[in-house]
Amino acid sequence: VFAECHDVIPPEPFYKGCVFDGCRITDESMQCSSLEIYATECAARGVCIDWRGKTNNTCPYNCPANMVYKPCGSINPATCSQSQEKNGPKIARNVSVTNSLSECIVQNTNVLCHSKCLVLNQDTCLFRHRYQKIHAVPGPSAPGTVIPSGPCESCTCSRLSYSGHQKFAVKCQPVTCDTYCPVGYKYTEEPGKCCGTCKAEACIVVMEDSTTHVLKVGKFWSPPGNNCTTYTCEKYNGQFITVISKKSCPAFNPDLCEPDNIQLSDDGCCRMCSIPPSGCKKHNTSTVIKYQGCVSAPVEMTYCEGSCDAYSRYSQEANMMEHKCSCCQEIQTSVRKVTLTCSDGTYLDHSYTYVDQCSCVGAECVPQDITNQQQQTGKI
Repeated sequence: VFAECHDVIPPEPFYKGCVFDGCRITDESMQCSSLEIYATECAARGVCIDWRGKTNNTCPYNCPANMVYKPCGSINPATCSQSQEKNGPKIARNVSVTNSLSECIVQNTNVLCHSKCLVLNQDTCLFRHRYQKIHAVPGPSAPGTVIPSGPCESCTCSRLSYSGHQKFAVKCQPVTCDTYCPVGYKYTEEPGKCCGTCKAEACIVVMEDSTTHVLKVGKFWSPPGNNCTTYTCEKYNGQFITVISKKSCPAFNPDLCEPDNIQLSDDGCCRMCSIPPSGCKKHNTSTVIKYQGCVSAPVEMTYCEGSCDAYSRYSQEANMMEHKCSCCQEIQTSVRKVTLTCSDGTYLDHSYTYVDQCSCVGAECVPQDITNQQQQTGKI
């Protein structure tokens, strides 16, 4: 009986429900309910089945005395001509009125208008035409038209052929969600919606060469070859924020450090000298000052002493010898006074220089050819 609808709606779930009701519930109306539900879904897809007449009066449909029951009705049924439903909206001309699946049509020419209106046409599909007060009733759709449906299915009006007769039905397919998300984003399902959206889950660091790096919250990253710049990812009010930190290095003079002693700091950012550039330091001693026959008591004297960096080597780029000279000398001094005792019993105030700080100071290196030339000039 329902074979015409099997290609539109699979009957298996409805069949199992009917068997379940028939075996456990003695009320025959429950079995009729299972058949009516399946017929309802078939009619919603444009396939009308005359099934009540084949139940041996087990599932009759009783119409009022002045009406007859027609399960499908004419393809172009009668219309309500400017009539009005009791306690309902006004029905326009050329509008057919149906009630749920079945349609009770007056035997003569009068039509009883119910609570739902649909424009019927031979080349159109009717889709889910259940009456709802809060929604507009959907209009007709031509074959091939995409019909609005639920959020998780896509429905199309399709032309079907059965035994040489053309009919129209709505075919629906589940919507396939695109779950692809770009780097740094995650596909997230949203309640009440068919498909989810891509939401950020990390920071995206875009470099000058357009390359990208994904950085999780709380993680640190430095670009290759640039350990002085550090990126970290923080989340604030649901937003992912990239924080950039750039380290400043202390002053470094490569001329005061042997090339072999130049190293990077532990984080690989700054250049530094692995050993002190020189052993130049201040030394203290105790001595007496003698001046013009007068002598002081022992006083503290300071002086600078130690090796400083110096070299002389050949440079391939300059094609000559390169020299670097530095001297250990004072860079800060002060003047101190002392009283000297003279041999005649008189006293003499005397001043001397006290070295406060020492360091290596660059000096000019005289090339060998100039030195030889000066020596030869002196001999002449």
